[in-house]
Amino acid sequence: MIGLGTWKFDLKTMIFTGEVRLEVFDNAGQYGLRILQPAMETPQITVKELKETDDTVKAVISTALVPHADLTLVATFAGDRVEGYVKVPFIGKVPLKGERV
Repeated sequence: MIGLGTWKFDLKTMIFTGEVRLEVFDNAGQYGLRILQPAMETPQITVKELKETDDTVKAVISTALVPHADLTLVATFAGDRVEGYVKVPFIGKVPLKGERV
């Protein structure tokens, strides 16, 4: 499993601007994702589909933050850095660029 650990991102979107931490963990042999944001109650993220290719993870996820729609997460890991995007319906691709905490 690639990308395990806690990652810090600075996001700038229409809905939210600020730092977000994302924990990627082993959930009994499957990927688990959790947003770590002490200032707000964070909803559960469900990983519906996931593919690993070399150093890249592509996942289809759902969350109550965006009800009734799936999001696509693409992340490429290089040591303690990660780059990619989250494709959100009606918003488009939100770039991700972060580092391991």
